[in-house]
This record gives sequence, structure tokens and C-alpha cells, in this order.
Amino acid sequence: MDVSKHYNKHRPRNETSVEMIGIRNFHNCIKSVLISEACNRTEPHDRYLDMCCGNGGDISKLVHNNIKQYFGMDIANHAVERALQRIKGQSFVTADAISFNAFSAIAGHMLQNMRKFDIVSCQFAIHYAFCNERTARTFIQNVAYALRVGGSFIITVPDADFLQKSRKLLGKKFGDQHYSVKFDSLDEFTDFGFGYEFTFKGAVEQLKEYVVKQDVLVKLCQDCGMHLESSKNFSEYVEYRDSALWNRMGATYHDVSRIYTTYHFKMYEFLSDE
Repeated sequence: MDVSKHYNKHRPRNETSVEMIGIRNFHNCIKSVLISEACNRTEPHDRYLDMCCGNGGDISKLVHNNIKQYFGMDIANHAVERALQRIKGQSFVTADAISFNAFSAIAGHMLQNMRKFDIVSCQFAIHYAFCNERTARTFIQNVAYALRVGGSFIITVPDADFLQKSRKLLGKKFGDQHYSVKFDSLDEFTDFGFGYEFTFKGAVEQLKEYVVKQDVLVKLCQDCGMHLESSKNFSEYVEYRDSALWNRMGATYHDVSRIYTTYHFKMYEFLSDE
């Protein structure tokens, strides 16, 4: 299924399973921590670009971190409409969201002519850009166009190491009652275009995604002046558990969360990859 069609159909979940609610809340908890850490390490952190913003699920997290200016971008127009509804009533000084392909060169031209952002975020979406090298490079260059020197680029994405180890141990298809991953082959991961079919209950249904190898991502970002500050698998956040936050958000950890990892990059100098 086409990504934009999938996310246009996908509305905010009304999940009734207690276990799935806890898992989803855990993932939101991690994003809250990732955003807070980026804000704490980025001063000022007034301007926030949400690339592939979807339904705007992170908007409320930004208000708690004193983000003043929000701009969201997503290819799925119906999802953007829902994000715009979420913006209403929030305490941003300025806020907007538009339907636009963040992976396109045209997006880069637009971002070059905008005021730079303090934080750029791409949550659960960058793997779609790794369908080929050109698209991946274009997207990372777009991030560089948008981000000021000293700014932060934060990501959540499926963990290539976890995928590789699981495939080696379990074969081309693996998962549990919460998720499934299906590869076409057992070939070694290539840098770009190595796809798999992914399902995550209540969020993604048999959608084509692409492996994002850490060394490749780091090199692409370095080519544009961004350097890796930290990277943690979702399972590592259990060690830094904030009981008050977990309890408030109703978060529970499950092994399925090991499929995801986070990245935090810093822009040290703007470099064009063109």
C-alpha cells in the first residue's frame, strides 16, 4: 500500500487492549524523553520542525517543553488536517502544518527560504526515505537546510541491528501477537533499498519499510555537517525509567519495543551534499 494512502486512512487509535495501550504509552514516553533531552541540550529551543508529522501526536509534548513555534509537514493530507485540529487551543506563538513531501527536493527549496529551526524531528518515518540512496540523501539534506548550527535532529526508527539479529535467529519472518516483520530474502543488508513488510498492531498494516543502517545514517548526516550525539534502543530507556512519568502516562515495557531505536544528532556546521 502507498504510504500516504495508509496514513490518510490511519486515525488516532482507540485501542482497547490494556497491553497495547501500555506499549503505545511507553513509546510516547520515550518520545517525550527524547524531545525533553533535545530541548535541554539545545538553547534556545523555540522553533520546532516536525517532519512527517502525521496526525500531530507529539504536539502536546512540545507545549510542555516551552516550544513557541511549531511547523509540521507530512505527505498525507488527511493526517495533516488532524494535526491542524490538534494545534488549536495550544499555547504556541505560531503554529502550522502543511501537506508536503518532506523527502522531495522541492521541500528543500522551501526550507532554504525559511528561518532556521532549533530542533528538527522525524518520528517513525525516516525508514521510508531509505527506499533508495537519492531519496535518503535528499531528505537528510532537507534536514540540514532547516536546522541551525547548534540545533538538534532527533529520530525514532526501526533498529537495523535488532532486525538483523532477529532474522539470523528466526528466519525471514518473525514477530509475535503485537508485530510482524517479513523479509523477502536472507541476503546481507544493503545500504539502501533493502525492504521488508511490517505490521504493528493498531498502527501499521503490512506496509513496506526499509532498513536504516546506523553507519549509513551517521555518514549521511556527517556529509551535511551533523554529528551523532547519542543513540539508544528503546529497551535501554528502561534503565533510566522515570517512575512518575511512566505512571502518569500508563507506560509498560514489552519486548516488542526492542525493534525501535532513537538518534540525536547535532548540527556543527552546515554542509551541502549537492
